[in-house]
Amino acid sequence: MAVLAVAATLSACSGTETADGIRALSASPQALRDVYEGRTLRVFRPDTGTQIEYLASNGDAYLWSDFGPNIATGEWWTDRGRDGLVYICFRYGPEGPPAIEGGAPEDGGCSRGTSILDWTVELVEGDPFDLRNGGTVPAVLPGGADVSLAEASTLSSADITLGDDLVTWKGGAQ
Repeated sequence: MAVLAVAATLSACSGTETADGIRALSASPQALRDVYEGRTLRVFRPDTGTQIEYLASNGDAYLWSDFGPNIATGEWWTDRGRDGLVYICFRYGPEGPPAIEGGAPEDGGCSRGTSILDWTVELVEGDPFDLRNGGTVPAVLPGGADVSLAEASTLSSADITLGDDLVTWKGGAQ
């Protein structure tokens, strides 16, 4: 599924139509995986601030956040819990954020697919911040702040081009 198809599903909707679009994108583990795989997303939640994450097609995950000075590396996957709901799951090493508590599948580290879609504010093809190379973060993100991908690119000394496929939709648990 192309990023623009995701944008069409979400940004053209409002109210219950947005909820219907989010439910469709999280109807199966594969549908949810198709939204994020091979893309960089920006999530904002007031309790965690901005998190910029590249989710590779092979299941590797790379997170830039204010949790530490280095890119957190880990893995991601989608799954269906015993409750029948679709989840996106993350597992990071010690340099990553604290594990998500209580999410299914039963070992934790997971969020409902509908939640991650609601928290995602921006999505772009590929890895424009070169997060998969690890190391130190491109720049320090202000703790708790809502920083767009465009703003994050100006914080970095690297030459970053976001391209025309940047998708923004209302999410971010405002």
